[in-house]
Amino acid sequence: MSNSITLNPRRRRTVDVAARRQWLDDLNALVHDIELWSAENDWAVKVERKRIREDEIGVYSAPALIIQTAQGRLYFTPIARYIGGGDGRIEITAPSFRSVVLIRRGHNWRFYDDDLVDLKKTWSKKNFNAVARELLDRV
Repeated sequence: MSNSITLNPRRRRTVDVAARRQWLDDLNALVHDIELWSAENDWAVKVERKRIREDEIGVYSAPALIIQTAQGRLYFTPIARYIGGGDGRIEITAPSFRSVVLIRRGHNWRFYDDDLVDLKKTWSKKNFNAVARELLDRV
C-alpha cells in the first residue's frame, strides 16, 4: 500500500498520507494530555474540529479545543504540521488575544510567547498548567 496519493494528475501533486496520519496521532496525544490535566484542574474541555489544508499532507480535520476554566477560556488551535523552522505549530490563546505558541522540533514540543521568544519550557503537565495560568492571569 502506498503512503502517498496523487490529488490532481495534471499537477502531479502528491500527498503524504503517512505523514498526515502521524501528525494527527501527535495532535491526538496532546489532546489526551490536555484532557487529563484539565480534568485534574476541574477545567472542562470541548473538542471541535478544524479543517486544515497543507500542500504536503492535504486536507484534514484536526482537533481544536476550548478549555473552560473558572478564570475564562483557552483555545488550543493547531495551525500546521509543516512550518519554517519546526515540525508543527499550535496556538494556545486566551480571550485577551494573548497567546502562546507550541512548536515541535524533532520530537520535542516547546512553548514560545506570541513574539516567538522561547519560554524555555517543554511539553509537560507542570509547564502546561503554568502557561495556562499565566495566560488566564492576563485576561
